Amino acid sequence: MALFSTIIVFTGLTLHRNPLSDIASPLASAWPTLWPWFRITLSIALRQRDTWNKTGEVPYWDLQTRVQGVIQLYTILGPSSDLYKVFVDTPDMMGMIAEIWVQEIKGINRLYDFRASILPQYFAVELDPTHVLTKEIVKLCGGNLEEAADLIFRRMKANLRMAQPELDDLSRDVAYMAAHTLDPTSPLHAYFSPVPLDCMMLLSQIVSYALSRVRLDPSVRCHALCVCIQLMIPATPQYITTLESLGCDLLSSLWRASFAIFYGTDDVKDLFRHKTEILLTQRLPRLLIYRPVLCAVRRHLQMIPPHGRPSPDVIFMDHFKRFRSTVDIVWERYEDHHNHPTLSFACSNPECHATEDICKPFLRCASCALARYCDEPCQRSHWKSTHGTLCKNMHMQKCAEGLVLTTLSDPNLRFLGHMVASDFFEHIERISQMSKEAEPNSMLVFNHTHLDPVGPGLYYDLKISMVEEIETAIPLYRGPDNAHLLEHWQQAVRNERCRPSSGITIPVAIILPQASPGSAQAHLMTASLTIPQLSDISFSFSNAGPLSSILDAAECKINWLQYTPIRLAKKLVDAMADAGL
Repeated sequence: MALFSTIIVFTGLTLHRNPLSDIASPLASAWPTLWPWFRITLSIALRQRDTWNKTGEVPYWDLQTRVQGVIQLYTILGPSSDLYKVFVDTPDMMGMIAEIWVQEIKGINRLYDFRASILPQYFAVELDPTHVLTKEIVKLCGGNLEEAADLIFRRMKANLRMAQPELDDLSRDVAYMAAHTLDPTSPLHAYFSPVPLDCMMLLSQIVSYALSRVRLDPSVRCHALCVCIQLMIPATPQYITTLESLGCDLLSSLWRASFAIFYGTDDVKDLFRHKTEILLTQRLPRLLIYRPVLCAVRRHLQMIPPHGRPSPDVIFMDHFKRFRSTVDIVWERYEDHHNHPTLSFACSNPECHATEDICKPFLRCASCALARYCDEPCQRSHWKSTHGTLCKNMHMQKCAEGLVLTTLSDPNLRFLGHMVASDFFEHIERISQMSKEAEPNSMLVFNHTHLDPVGPGLYYDLKISMVEEIETAIPLYRGPDNAHLLEHWQQAVRNERCRPSSGITIPVAIILPQASPGSAQAHLMTASLTIPQLSDISFSFSNAGPLSSILDAAECKINWLQYTPIRLAKKLVDAMADAGL
């Protein structure tokens, strides 16, 4: 038995160092002879592990090690090899492996020993496209998907709490979770996409542990770091999941990991740079329009000294500097808004001219959570005219499509209004020119889902367009009620145009990044922005000085009309791009 174990180890090392070795073919041919012995050995290992779980009687660990050695030997070359195929296709094989996997975490001694870790590399990653092992684990859990998903989390947690956790084992467990997060066909995809908060916190702890193992093989550290970080980075720009990621020290983890990953392989460095570039130049900047995200980012950036030791990865460092500069720009606007709150909410009833007193906040519509009213009579009047029909239809469409609306708090909404007004004045010359060329019924669109670098500088540009009202500016829900909804929305906007005011009232659409899970979900807000005449604005812009003074001089008001989540189908995204959105 000892001789056989030695042969297994030697053969495994040979295959690991030379995957093209001729030894693979004889091993595949020998499997029918080896299988009866291995089946008996595996059955004994299962019984011993079960006994240890129940009574604490220490099993014969060498037997567990031999089982693990055979599994690794036949799976080391991956699913494309004959070794892997002949092993996995053996009847009852995957069920027995899954049973050991489950035993390791369900037993009373689960925190003390993972030496029989039975999760080979190629069962842990996306190279197992049919999720054979996962399906067997679910069977052992009585078909309970939630219990199977919980075992994966508990296994990672228990592995990390060992006296001396092995990074290789941790990496395999994290990669196994990643396979479910990244693959929509996985039975457990819904439980790990987006990554739950408790898993996110655990990933952050694994990153810290990997960074503390400075004497470990750099390739092992880099692999563990990269596997964790790609899961910590939100797959899409979502308000809620991004806040959770930031709360788990995402930015600090990226910064510290860049020092270690720089010494990894080219593949690991390229993956890290690609993921961090998308996060720092596209996803996070788009979400800075949400006040809590901006404050969280600012708080975490303050923990990273801007003039401290630079990361050796020049490419990552460039992206990080550009992101910090972008945050500084938006933060200046936030401080300006916080110190000089000059933008007012107007009552959403077009027949009313009241503006909100901050000491006495307006009522808001319980359905769309956006429209604001000075009192109940105004709310009832607007509900009977246009808002009620629009709100009820939008709510039904939202429920039918399974979309989620994230309510913005009053402070967040005030900041958003300030940002819209600031963007208006920031692009005043361009908007003035667009207004001369636009159709009479055009709508001004602020698109925060497309924020792209503008050349090699440090700024990110907001897409602003003046497009034909409603049809192009507002991508409505698909369905038979589109024409009906469109008519009511147009009527609401027309009512705003007729609202008497001392300046010009411009209908605006604000497209925000998705705030909750969904592959192509965004949030759409419509409002009307009341400003002075463009000539007065130009005079204010050239003479008033700071932006707060300009807003104060302009006496801007914003009247919120409608707020709804939308699903951006590919054809809608293409149409918006063609329209300049």
